[in-house]
Amino acid sequence: MDIQRERDRHVYLAKIAERARRFDDMVKEMNSVAMLNVELTVDERNLLFLGYKNVTGEKRASWRTMRVIEHNELVAGHEQKAKKIQDYVKKIEHELTTICNDLLSLIDHHLLPSSKNGVSAVFLHKMKGDCFRYLAEIKVVDDDRIEDALQALEAYETATTIATLHTSSALLPTHPLRLGLALNFSVFQYQIMNSRERAFRMAKRAYDDAVAELKFLGEASYEESTHILHLIRDNLTRWSAEVKEGDERTEFASQSLKAYEEATELAMSALSPSDPDKLCLSMNYSVLHYDILKDRERAYNIAELAYGDAVDELDLRGIPFYEAMTPAEQAKRDAVTRYLKQLKENLDFWSVIAEEEVYDCIRKQHNDIPGAEIQLCEAVLEQYN
Repeated sequence: MDIQRERDRHVYLAKIAERARRFDDMVKEMNSVAMLNVELTVDERNLLFLGYKNVTGEKRASWRTMRVIEHNELVAGHEQKAKKIQDYVKKIEHELTTICNDLLSLIDHHLLPSSKNGVSAVFLHKMKGDCFRYLAEIKVVDDDRIEDALQALEAYETATTIATLHTSSALLPTHPLRLGLALNFSVFQYQIMNSRERAFRMAKRAYDDAVAELKFLGEASYEESTHILHLIRDNLTRWSAEVKEGDERTEFASQSLKAYEEATELAMSALSPSDPDKLCLSMNYSVLHYDILKDRERAYNIAELAYGDAVDELDLRGIPFYEAMTPAEQAKRDAVTRYLKQLKENLDFWSVIAEEEVYDCIRKQHNDIPGAEIQLCEAVLEQYN
């Protein structure tokens, strides 16, 4: 039997399997087509996509249902039942992982090497991104989840670059494949990367670009493209409130930063380093950087400088006996002691967190050589301290 006849037979059987809703059989037939090392036609790509979409969709739905049941059993205190559900969840995870890995292998070893046009490349890299996204969804261990997420990110970005930036392969903003890519990539940013603002911006741009050219959309893809646009619009509606809240948070943080900077500049000339008001200002200013702005190095430096300057001034000036102070002086002394203690506690805590992050970073980079990892980490931490 020649290749074309074999290919036609597998495609026909895949279509029969689709009508019978036997998607495992559909996937098997389309795998056979892919292993012929030929570039898939549009029809064949759609069959491959539908087969895997239904097979993985069924596993993902089962996994989500079982996780809800597992949670409810744990809340009810039924540990034995929860254990059985956990075993069942692991079985589903194994099945889904096998399906995704099979498709990824098929794409890398057969489909991409045979791909000769931009549309095929976008389609295949999008499928890779989807597979890694599904794998990241079910991973509990952070390292495994991060690895799959980065693989998904790379695949989605590659597909997006080919679809939008390569002049020879760029797809129209209304092309259903480009819209489907934008939909899935934005969902990945929202659910897996937890980058909700970026997800919103990505989906909004795809939606606006497509709507602007909707009047040029041909009848052949009108229904599919408008369906995906509705899905993107639904996501935008759900995400808009959270993005607005994030914008407001950024605005408030910016206003707080400006106020603290102005207050710090005034305090530099008006207050001594050990003045309780200045210590309180430094403490709150450093917490703003640490908790809100996520600038931990800046937070540590602000707190360390304020603490060091205050202690040095107190050592030089000398402190009279507490009993000899007036009530007002005693209250001021108590405030200084309280703020210095809080600054020192923050410095100690932030230092420990920083050391743990350095260690964790090195551990991830050298997890294959434990002895070298420990020696390197100790050397880095020694320099850090």
